[in-house]
Amino acid sequence: MKLKQSIFAFTAMLLCFTVSVNAQVAKVGNTEYATINEAIDNCTNGTTLTLLADLNMNDILTIDKAITLDGNGKTLTYTGSGASARAITVESTANVANLTIKNLTIDCTASYCQRGINYNTTGELVLDGVTVKGANVTYALNLPASSDNAKVTIKNSSLTGNIALNVWGENATINAENSSFTSVDMSTAEGYTAIALNNDGTNIANGTTVNIIGGSIIAKDEKGEPSYAVRNSTATGKVNVSDNTTVVGEISNPVAIVTYDGTDQFYSCATFQAAIDKAIETKGSVKLI
Repeated sequence: MKLKQSIFAFTAMLLCFTVSVNAQVAKVGNTEYATINEAIDNCTNGTTLTLLADLNMNDILTIDKAITLDGNGKTLTYTGSGASARAITVESTANVANLTIKNLTIDCTASYCQRGINYNTTGELVLDGVTVKGANVTYALNLPASSDNAKVTIKNSSLTGNIALNVWGENATINAENSSFTSVDMSTAEGYTAIALNNDGTNIANGTTVNIIGGSIIAKDEKGEPSYAVRNSTATGKVNVSDNTTVVGEISNPVAIVTYDGTDQFYSCATFQAAIDKAIETKGSVKLI
C-alpha cells in the first residue's frame, strides 16, 4: 500500500512539474515567465525576449523598452476589436523607442481591428520575418503623426490589411526588402491602398521616403474604383519602387484631397475635377495638395 501511495505521489508531482514547464510562454535570458507581460516587465534595454509558445491575447501588448522580440516561429493571435485595438504598440511616451521584431506571425482575428503594429514614436523599428494578417485589419503597420524621423527596416516580411503600410510621420525613412504589402479592402468609400503616405490637410507625411526593393505591392480591385498600390498624398514625400518589385494596382500622386464634413475621413483624388465631383457627392471640402 505504501509503495502504491509513493508511486501515486511521485506521479502527481511529475504531472505538476510538467504543467509548470508547459505554462512558460516566454523567456528573457535563461529565465522563463508564465506571461508575455511579466517577461516584458523583466526586460531591460537591449535584451531579447523569446517566445516559447503561441499566444492568444485580447489586450494590447505595449512595449516601452528598447528590446528584441524574437517570435521564434510562434503566432500571436490577437482577438481585440474596435477603433482602439492594436496587437502591438509602442506609444509616443515610450522611454526608449527602438524595437526589433523577428520570426513572428501576428494574426488579428476580430471582425474589426484598427492596427496590427502601431509604432507611435520616433526611433528605429526593425521587422524581420514578420507576418501581420487579418481580413479586417485597418492598418497592418501604422506610423502615426508622432513617428516623425522614425527609421523603419522591413525584411522578408508580409503585411496585409486594408492598408498594409500607413504613414503619417514626417521625415521618416522606411526601407523594405523582399517583403509583401497587400491591401485586402473591398470598400470604395475611403480609397484604401497597399502603401499610403497620408495628408488630411493637417497631418502630412512630408519629407518621408519609402524605398521598396523586391517583394510585392498588391492592391485589390475595388469594384470599379481606382485601386491604388501606392498613394502618395504629400508634396515632398517619396515612394521609390524598384524594377524587380511586383506591383498590382496604380501608383497615385493625388493633386487634391476631399475631407468629409464632421468626420476624420478623407479621399485622395488624382485630378482637380475628380475632387470637385467627390466633394459634391459627399458634401465635403477640397484641399489642394
